[in-house]
Amino acid sequence: MINTKFTKMLLLKFLMSLVFFSACDQKSNENNSESEQVDLAVLEKEIEFRLREYENHLQNEDSIALGNM
Repeated sequence: MINTKFTKMLLLKFLMSLVFFSACDQKSNENNSESEQVDLAVLEKEIEFRLREYENHLQNEDSIALGNM
């Protein structure tokens, strides 16, 4: 009798934790897709800025600035 109650409680706790963790994982995946779209635009601007900076240092023949990049 005691062993059966213990087993049922253990199974119930396991199932509850499984549902909890799967719900947390689902929410984090939804947020990642939105942040990836926003981050791509920001990263694109950052890449363009760094490319222009690299070109300027290259035209000025500034090897120290190129090395610091």
